[in-house]
Amino acid sequence: MKLKIVSICSFFIILIFLFSGCFEKKAEVSKPAGQNVNIMFATDIHYLSHKLDEEGSILMDVITGSDGKMVQYSPEITEALALEAIKEKPDALIVGGDLTLNGEKQSHEELAALLRKVKNAGVPVLVVPGNHDINQPDSYRFTKEGVENVANISEADFWNLYGPLGAYDAISKDKDSLSYVYELNKDLWVMMLDTCRYKSGSVRDDGIIETSTIKWMEENLIKAQESGAHVVTVMHHNLLPHTNFSAGFTIVDYLAVINLLERYDVMVNLSGHMHVQDIAYGGDEGIYDIATNAISVYPNYYGKILIDKERLFTYEAEKIDVETIPSFEQKSREFFAESTAIKIERTLDKYDISDDEKQIMIKFAEDVNIALFSGNLNGLSTEDEGYLLWQKNCPEEHFFSYLTNMLSNIKDSTYLKVNLFN
Repeated sequence: MKLKIVSICSFFIILIFLFSGCFEKKAEVSKPAGQNVNIMFATDIHYLSHKLDEEGSILMDVITGSDGKMVQYSPEITEALALEAIKEKPDALIVGGDLTLNGEKQSHEELAALLRKVKNAGVPVLVVPGNHDINQPDSYRFTKEGVENVANISEADFWNLYGPLGAYDAISKDKDSLSYVYELNKDLWVMMLDTCRYKSGSVRDDGIIETSTIKWMEENLIKAQESGAHVVTVMHHNLLPHTNFSAGFTIVDYLAVINLLERYDVMVNLSGHMHVQDIAYGGDEGIYDIATNAISVYPNYYGKILIDKERLFTYEAEKIDVETIPSFEQKSREFFAESTAIKIERTLDKYDISDDEKQIMIKFAEDVNIALFSGNLNGLSTEDEGYLLWQKNCPEEHFFSYLTNMLSNIKDSTYLKVNLFN
């Protein structure tokens, strides 16, 4: 009898050993203090499952002339991001919200499965929601005839899907939001902040950090300070106003949040939401908000971050290489330019402008938008023929003031180096 029991136990031990590769590996929670930390940061994936895009559907009619999101290739873009993370083996892949096009359950499930591959390769994946992700009333599948509502996800669903990727290993979780703190190093913590308004019946695009969450933030900032740890914050919405992008983009009461972060020597925040590559600087003591270009929009950047053992923080914008889509970069650029051109042509149609001048104005608008989303407007100016034609033909247009504001704030937002020690 004892022999049979031993044999049965041995059998199950062998089974567990053989199938152990099928289970998710638990990523290392943190490294010792004083080591280099590498982070990949991507935002605004806007993943749409191919299963929700029927062959010959109206999807392309809907997105062409919109904001340039490569929704039709979002699964391939995400697969490329996952493969890059597995290849590079950063200490974390951080995803900053707007994970899906409009919160479709099917899209969330597929995206979470892709991100699990990254975790299974030993890379922690940290995720916060965006305004497109939870309780979305506009979750659709696209058919030849139009759109049909599909299932979305709740706050609890979000945590069940994405929490196991890294957040379940958090050293602190806010009870009133999907915010949490993850310890990358004993002396480097990432505070993932949920800034979204997704309560059922009151879904909104703008962002806020509620009073109870601010209290939770301060409790953890005190703990970090007592532990000798630096903190980098992450949120979907912007912490600081960015040129021409403030209303609906910057969190409500951002000055109060900045004052809190500065009291505890936080110098860098990572954000997205506006799809533009831009770095803003503000506050009394000095704090940076690095808004990374949407990985779904040309030039399809993600952020490559190195925080060395001296706590020198270096950020570089890197283009994702989607090898499964031939000539992807060219297709993305052309799609973005076409989307800009369609919108501008609609604006200019109400003016009596010659076709030649109109084409020059459209081309200039394309060039400015491409440069802006790429994070560097160098080479463009208010002396260009295109700008002067906008000034001559329709100076009252909102887009002309947009051009003027952009060209008055020329800088390189693809790179930042700053010491986290004040």
